[in-house]
Amino acid sequence: MSSKKQKKILFWAHFWRSFQFISLIPLLMGEIGIIISAICLSACGIYGILGVKFRWQSAHCIAQTMTGDIRYREMKPSNYAWTEDEKKAMITTGVSYMVVAVMFAVVPIVSLL
Repeated sequence: MSSKKQKKILFWAHFWRSFQFISLIPLLMGEIGIIISAICLSACGIYGILGVKFRWQSAHCIAQTMTGDIRYREMKPSNYAWTEDEKKAMITTGVSYMVVAVMFAVVPIVSLL
C-alpha cells in the first residue's frame, strides 16, 4: 500500500476518532446543542457499524485502538485482518453512541411537554 493511501486512511481514522469527542462540545449551547450532539453521535455510531459491515480500513484503525494490550494500541493501516474482538468493539461502541444520541434527542422533546 502506498504511503499516500496510508496517510489518507489515518487521516479519516483520526478524524472520526476525534469527532466522537468533539461532538460533545455543542452540549454547552442548550437545547439546540443537544440536538446537534445527538446528530453527531448518531453519525459516529452509524460510521462504526457500517465500517465493520463494509470493512473500511479507517474504521479498522479505530478498532485497533479499542482492543488488545494497552501498550500495543496503535493504528496500523497496513493490517487488513479484522479480529472478532475488533468487530464486537466497533459494533458495541456504535450501538452505544446511537443509544446516547436517542437519549439526547429525547431530552428536548420531553422538555417541551
